Amino acid sequence: MPTGVRFIGVRQREHTLAKTAARFSRPAFRLRPGGLPGPIVAVRSELDALPVTEDSNLPFKSTVRSSYNDQEVGVAHACGHDIHIAAIIGVATVLASMRQQLHGTVIFIFQPAEEGAPKGEEGGAALMLKEGLFGDLKPEAVFGMHSIGTSDVGKISYSLGATTASGDNFRILFHGKQAHAAFPQYSIDPVVMAAEAVMQLQTIRSRNLSPYDPAVLSVTMVHTGVRNNIIPDHCNAGWNDPRLQ
Repeated sequence: MPTGVRFIGVRQREHTLAKTAARFSRPAFRLRPGGLPGPIVAVRSELDALPVTEDSNLPFKSTVRSSYNDQEVGVAHACGHDIHIAAIIGVATVLASMRQQLHGTVIFIFQPAEEGAPKGEEGGAALMLKEGLFGDLKPEAVFGMHSIGTSDVGKISYSLGATTASGDNFRILFHGKQAHAAFPQYSIDPVVMAAEAVMQLQTIRSRNLSPYDPAVLSVTMVHTGVRNNIIPDHCNAGWNDPRLQ
């Protein structure tokens, strides 16, 4: 830890993606008040990884395995959170070295379960605030950033107002009628229903929203069937709808 930094209310626990990420309690630390009067501000990063197998030959790639939604999965920082963690630790190191010139106090927040708490659990920023994250130190502003692999190294981008997406998740169960694949006329095919729905959902973005409104809708899960010659009786589709409105 950087010189001049102390922990407040941190419980260290072994991390696994699905089972413990949401159960950290108030992972934050703060610089002692700077040598000069000033405001209280915070800098924030996420901690959690994603259920993604890192498919690369890099020597530092993640080899961690865990379980998610009852499936064995790889675990990797596929959304750049490892960069964010390293970045704000770097900020803490620099500011700690110049504490006497610092105006005010800086809180560094490491938020677990930013991608969503495991099923049936609480997590994320809401739980941190509920557990009294700030206590007697309430920042006037919280700063954060997000890496993006499509930007050139050393380039910083910003925008006025909202940027990047806050997602809502949806799931629909299509009910049909099971039949043998050789006799589709006796079925009500939920796979066809889901396929049509996937295509029609894209018209929300292209025909119902202004081109000036940032929005994206992605269908990311379609699960159905148990055998290749049976038309199933249901199809489960899920998607993420991150809209900035």
